[in-house]
Amino acid sequence: MWKLNKKLWALLSLCFVLFQDLARAADSSYGGFIFSNQIPADHIELIKEDINFAYSLPTMRDSNNFQLFSEMKVINGPHIHNWLVNRIRYFIPEQIDFETFFGLTGQDYKYLTPPSLPTLYRRGTQRSDVVTVLATNLGGALYLYGRQNKNLGTVTINGKTKPILSPRIGVIQLGDAYFSSDYSPSLDLKSVINRFYRLSTLLHEARHSDGNGQSTGFLHVKCPKGHAYEDERACDKYENGAYGLEARFNRVLSKNCRQCSVSEIEVLRVMSLDNLSRLILPTTDQDKVKHLRHALSTFEYILKLCETTKDEASCSPKKMKENTQKHAEIRNQIEELFRNRKGAKPQRTVGDSRPEGFFEEFSIEQTREFMQK
Repeated sequence: MWKLNKKLWALLSLCFVLFQDLARAADSSYGGFIFSNQIPADHIELIKEDINFAYSLPTMRDSNNFQLFSEMKVINGPHIHNWLVNRIRYFIPEQIDFETFFGLTGQDYKYLTPPSLPTLYRRGTQRSDVVTVLATNLGGALYLYGRQNKNLGTVTINGKTKPILSPRIGVIQLGDAYFSSDYSPSLDLKSVINRFYRLSTLLHEARHSDGNGQSTGFLHVKCPKGHAYEDERACDKYENGAYGLEARFNRVLSKNCRQCSVSEIEVLRVMSLDNLSRLILPTTDQDKVKHLRHALSTFEYILKLCETTKDEASCSPKKMKENTQKHAEIRNQIEELFRNRKGAKPQRTVGDSRPEGFFEEFSIEQTREFMQK
């Protein structure tokens, strides 16, 4: 009798485990997004709540040309959700077995554009010279890696292998800090301001799924000398890149949030300003002329000095000829800049946001259905 009960208990336990696996499989997707089964259940639940929160956002008035640069028809919950689903499909955790996750087919794959150096896109916070990663768009980085090596890459999530045919494969790696109040504006993870913070982070990462050619992935560039993030790849050269888009989205939220407190609106404004500070202005003609004049005065000094000195090394006929030629070239560059009379007001470049490669685009009607399932 005891043996029978023991077998029965083992059978019931097995059924219970199978039921749990089926339940986990059923919950592995929501609203069009697919979750790695390695993500903890409480983290998945928070993401689902954030999706519902974002989808319920009312229509908001535009600010700082967010609608223009995002190419979003209407700034409301369903359209924000649609915009994200078309750029983010998979969520994976910070700790993964990369050898199992990523692979190369070994096939010589013909990409649509020439090779470009890959860069990982990490969205994070910095405290005491330590960078904590909130989220990373691995899909865009791995696509560029494959393009650089002319080899088709694959990702395996929940036992299913997918070819990386575009940055729009949309694989987002969420760091542990993404789910921690230690790296959020508020101690309450479910507060409005924290949900906006995570939503703007996803929007930032989603932008890295866009672009083609030179703008593929909207790569971050090194911040210039004197910047708070000097020499780190934490700045953008494109007006419509990840930081520019996130800054404008934060501004839209600060202008439209009716349930936010005064302090929360101020946090959104500060977030917007921080992101705007990551946009690099191109060098103006005035700056170029300043540097050229400095170089011109150096060559003028050398040429004048050679009139009175007998230094054979610095003032040999060959060296004098080279310096005279360089002096003339710099003077011509300065004159050309003045002739063109290009505007002194610098304009940032707008990157081509059309996505590269092969991918599936979902309509607003389709993504609405995702939320109803």
